[in-house]
Amino acid sequence: YTASTTTWAAVADAAVDTLQLQGDAGTLSTSDWSKLNGIDVVKVLGSGDFTLNGNPNASSVLQGGTGNDVLISGSNVTTMTGGGGTNTFQFLSLNTTGAVTNTFAALSNQATSAFDAITDLTVGDRIVLPLGLTWQGVKGASFGADAVVGSAWFDATTQSLNFRASDGFHRILLPASSTNLSWTASSIANGLKLTVLPAAPESPSLASASDSGFASNDGITNAVNPSFNVSLTGSGAVANNQIRLYADNQMVAVKVLTSSDIAAGQVSLTVGDKVTGLTLDATSLSQGQPVISVAQWAPGLGVDNNNLGYLSAPSVALSNVRIDVTAPTAPVMVLNTVSDSGSSN
Repeated sequence: YTASTTTWAAVADAAVDTLQLQGDAGTLSTSDWSKLNGIDVVKVLGSGDFTLNGNPNASSVLQGGTGNDVLISGSNVTTMTGGGGTNTFQFLSLNTTGAVTNTFAALSNQATSAFDAITDLTVGDRIVLPLGLTWQGVKGASFGADAVVGSAWFDATTQSLNFRASDGFHRILLPASSTNLSWTASSIANGLKLTVLPAAPESPSLASASDSGFASNDGITNAVNPSFNVSLTGSGAVANNQIRLYADNQMVAVKVLTSSDIAAGQVSLTVGDKVTGLTLDATSLSQGQPVISVAQWAPGLGVDNNNLGYLSAPSVALSNVRIDVTAPTAPVMVLNTVSDSGSSN
């Protein structure tokens, strides 16, 4: 798409009118909207990398293609769909974030149509919020009532990003699938960048075949290469992602997920399992009580554009595993003299 003197006119009615853009790359500027009379949706076709600015005067819908697109909120409510690729959703100023209210309670009572929205998110996508915000992580529904100015957080109850700026409370609606994702935050020149990461798997469990204690579930093992089971439920895992196993924050096993693992909903890792090109910190466990956790890794450009992929936060730790490879000292048996009936005691 290249800006031109052409003006597109559509009837301002209830029908949704769409302008489709094709080409290797391009930019739709805010000034270009003056030529898009009655257009409701701007959609990219193909794999070019486009930058689309939202309508500065009315609500608009921006739809990326299969490239790495940048979608920028307009001054009114903007609904964004990334499509394929690694996309960036930008909310660069306080007047480009939909509804704003003075209290968090009032914000929560707004109709969903009052908020900017992102309809799809995948691992690697970035969301840029205005300057001056500090990321607070994933919070419950009640957090906003006590949030101080400058706070930004993800509300898992409403599947939304929320922040409190100098002018009030803001909300950006996210897809329901966002509850299966995690986040990392970093400050950049023009705002706070949130990068979407894979969700952390559930806490691992010691495989029963490796549990050699008195009870089958006491967490005691005499194996220095024990196996652990990991549930994939709620992790959003897909084939070719990795599950990485850690002992005391040292990577001790890696498994590339297969379609069979995804179908089964779980995967088993044995300490020492590795993949080509990735070096483990240790290939066996030492005697003691290590803290065991897992994380999910997904391939991609990486948070710092270094092609190192995306690593989730660690799971809840498993802390009741004890590695015991020392055999007990053999007892010295001495017959009690009372029981000694021989010719000599």
